[in-house]
Amino acid sequence: RKLGYLLLWAIPLLILFIIPRVNLLAPLAWGLFGMWMLALEYADYPMGNHGLFFPQVRARVRQRRWLALGLGAGILLLSMIPLLNFLAMPVGVCAATALWVDHFSSLEAPEA
Repeated sequence: RKLGYLLLWAIPLLILFIIPRVNLLAPLAWGLFGMWMLALEYADYPMGNHGLFFPQVRARVRQRRWLALGLGAGILLLSMIPLLNFLAMPVGVCAATALWVDHFSSLEAPEA
């Protein structure tokens, strides 16, 4: 399901890169998409340990979208810095776990 979700959004975003004038905004859209996907991926570690599946993870993370984008932005920025990028994965898992404990675990499952 994750791969399908990734491809559902990545293919249209990649097409933006070849459309003249629109391609000026494509890197910004790709960066936001990268932050969102990193947030989903890292939030899946603690949520998966509590029995949540990808659609439930996506729904909970969507309820706190800006918080999740902050997590994704931090991981993305950390992964761009040489040598510090080795810490990106463990720090991302720790940060996602902290967000689960403080914010996401108390959210009720949204009605689908």
